[in-house]
This record gives sequence, structure tokens and C-alpha cells, in this order.
Amino acid sequence: MFKRKGLTYQVFLINIVFFWSLSNIFAITTMPNVSREMHKPQFWLDKISGSHEIIMDASQIKEVNLKIQAYLPEIVIPLEKLPRTINQAQLIKLIKSYQIPEKKRF
Repeated sequence: MFKRKGLTYQVFLINIVFFWSLSNIFAITTMPNVSREMHKPQFWLDKISGSHEIIMDASQIKEVNLKIQAYLPEIVIPLEKLPRTINQAQLIKLIKSYQIPEKKRF
């Protein structure tokens, strides 16, 4: 799929799939009264009139993202602060270090 630095992109894609799967599995069990449908954008878009309209420009989105990073620094890490590559041992260590939240997060 990707030609440049194959391992970098493979690790990146593995992380995305891994953490997305975890979020789908654990979101249901850690967030009360949240259905699977609520995880889909269309669920929310159908509830808003004019949902197709642009509500923030690029600079406003960047500002919101910075606020979220400041509010949740241990969860939302800017990509530029992460290493460009990690080796197999580092990836395995990251996967094994993941802990399921013990208390409700929301």
C-alpha cells in the first residue's frame, strides 16, 4: 500500500486499527446510555438542521484542537511530538502497557 518506510506506515496503521477497535469495544462498556449508533456521525448529523453547512474554518478547528490537547494532555498527544518510527519491541511494549480504564471516564 505505502512504499516509503513501510514499517513506519504499517505501525501507524496498526495503531489506528488497534486503538479504534478498543474504542469501539470499551466505549460501550465505559459510557452508560450510549448506543452503537451514537458512534456514527450520521446519528448526530440527522438530528441537526443545516448539518451540511461549514461551522468552523481551519483556524477555528486548530484552536479547538489546541484546547482539547491542553485539557487532555495525557490522552491527546500531537502527532509531531510522537516519534516518526518505533521498532517492534517498542510497539509490543505499547500494546502490552495499555490498561482498560477501571472507572467510568464519562
